[in-house]
Amino acid sequence: MNGLKLIRTISNYSQANLAEKLGVTRQAVNMWEHSRKPIPESRRAEICELLGVKNPEWLDEIDEETMNLIRTHKLYKKVEDGIEHFHFSPTDYKYGKYYLYINNNEDFTVDDRCEMKRMKFKKLLSEITDYIESERSEIRNSMGRIVRFNHADKIVGDVFEAWRTAMEKRPELKMVYVYAIFSALDAVSISFDLITEEDYLSSANPSGDFYDTRDLTITMSKQIREYLDFAVNGIGKVDRKAMREALEKRIAEDPDVTD
Repeated sequence: MNGLKLIRTISNYSQANLAEKLGVTRQAVNMWEHSRKPIPESRRAEICELLGVKNPEWLDEIDEETMNLIRTHKLYKKVEDGIEHFHFSPTDYKYGKYYLYINNNEDFTVDDRCEMKRMKFKKLLSEITDYIESERSEIRNSMGRIVRFNHADKIVGDVFEAWRTAMEKRPELKMVYVYAIFSALDAVSISFDLITEEDYLSSANPSGDFYDTRDLTITMSKQIREYLDFAVNGIGKVDRKAMREALEKRIAEDPDVTD
């Protein structure tokens, strides 16, 4: 993954915004982010100064460990011309010096917490996009990418539609539906071993009898696990080559196939 693209996205700069700040063309920034041309050393130093980046190597192609360091790094907010930007250190250069520290261990105002949630959600959307478009070894052609986009559209889209439907219910019913969604997602997390059943039960904090979905969650997780055990045990009997050929034929006929 390209570090400059990740840092620019987190900092809330478009390619055009960053190009204007640096006095270069948007095409130049685009080429740097796609590693078609190296970033000139003078521009590299200028980008680090602008965005408060201490490690110039972060602007190059980065591994997963560095990516996680960048995504969890402390951020400072600056409002310029009505636009919020987020920097990696409280810089005091020609680009401006008024930064609000929004990611430390001190008490936060409600506005600060809202800002942090917004940035976290923005990072999540960036991670989803990066994962879909990543050059992973198991995706060898455009056909595979179509499947991955369809998977993301189905999973993310359906959860979003369910949440939107819940929020359109009468006020006294909204949270009943929302907690049902939480329950289904928690059941998947348990059955996929992302969290143990014990940890889930100890961390669950029901807000009342109507919202206590722990029994529902555990029941669903067991049903999902039973299905997974059955399906996994039968994988060895499946002709994978025939499945792949059938899938490619289905995608050629219908690009929206998600299998």
